[in-house]
Amino acid sequence: MMQVLKSWPTRMGLALALALTLCAAAATDPIETVRSSLHTHFPQLKIEDVRSAPMPGWYEVFTGSQLLYSDASGDHVFVGKLIDTHTQKDLAEEQLEKRLTIDFGKLPFDRAIKIVKGDGSRRLALFEDPDCPFCRQLEQQLARVNNVTLYVFLFPLVELHPQARVHAHAIWCAADRGDAWTHWMLERREPGSSACQQDPIDQLQTLGADLNVTGTPTYFLDSGRRYEGVLAAAQLEELLSPHAEAAPTAGQSGAAATGQSGGGS
Repeated sequence: MMQVLKSWPTRMGLALALALTLCAAAATDPIETVRSSLHTHFPQLKIEDVRSAPMPGWYEVFTGSQLLYSDASGDHVFVGKLIDTHTQKDLAEEQLEKRLTIDFGKLPFDRAIKIVKGDGSRRLALFEDPDCPFCRQLEQQLARVNNVTLYVFLFPLVELHPQARVHAHAIWCAADRGDAWTHWMLERREPGSSACQQDPIDQLQTLGADLNVTGTPTYFLDSGRRYEGVLAAAQLEELLSPHAEAAPTAGQSGAAATGQSGGGS
């Protein structure tokens, strides 16, 4: 018993030393330092993760929609291009594209309005607001694109368009959702009076948040690459072609309505 009592202070000392070591390690973890500092300076900033950047001593911070770079203290930040002088490539753009790419096959297509044009051989998934003027412009361009299957996920931005959810519900409840969507977006023809009790809009709001969809139109190619805003029919054809690597950059924003800023009313 005495031996146990004599060893007790030693054990306590070792435990305390270990705890202090772990605390010190946590306190000096540069990733946690960056995260904590940015939260202090930018409380509203959403930080999904922090990783080591290609430049020594700097860290890549992903906010869900963009990348920014911070030094180890979190006191200096920049947003923009990060050029590899050897390859002449924008590393920031490459990394952002990877972060924003999704697994197309895992989308809940049963909650989408499916529109098949021509042979439907190409696929495009779109998050759109029925009252978004930029979505209407995109639909006008899509009307000139053939041989594609469109999956329209209704994504009303009610903070910008108060009646958008009402219109989305009416379109979903229509006997022919594809026709109802097309007539509404191109001709402003009201859907029929068919009524239903449920729609997938709440689930799609959650899905959009998970995919960091903050504005409309946002759309995804079969490859999972993400685009935003209005593109011309010729650009859309280029995106949907087998050689889409030469197409505009993923995440490129044309005109779009966003629920974060107040634009696009």
